[in-house]
Amino acid sequence: MNKLPLMLFSLCVACSADSAVTPFDEADNLEMARDQHRVRELFLKASEGDPDPERRDIARVRAARIDWYVFHDPATARVRLAKVDESGRTESSAHAERSRLECELVHDFDAAKKAADQAFATAGAQSERHAHQACLARAVG
Repeated sequence: MNKLPLMLFSLCVACSADSAVTPFDEADNLEMARDQHRVRELFLKASEGDPDPERRDIARVRAARIDWYVFHDPATARVRLAKVDESGRTESSAHAERSRLECELVHDFDAAKKAADQAFATAGAQSERHAHQACLARAVG
């Protein structure tokens, strides 16, 4: 029996399935693109509408990173980082991002140290703590 028609039919059905790309996925794919305004807008859209609360928080952190690192807007970045769920798994990353912005852009080393301490205190895994130690070292040193 020839299985080729069945395989082709299965392939057509699989390809015609809904493969909509979410704003988070699109922003993630475009993160290194030249148009950072678009990437930020996609992350902001994901931070409001993604069904996964953790991905919403990750989108907030990434939008904040673009705010301060690309557009040099620490005030907006701080507001976005403050919206990250304090009981979520992304809390530590938000504090680490805040530490980096305070250290590298604003040069407020006391605020950077405080945020790095919070990142370290809220880190879940040991590997996450090691990453935040480097953040703390930059703020202190």
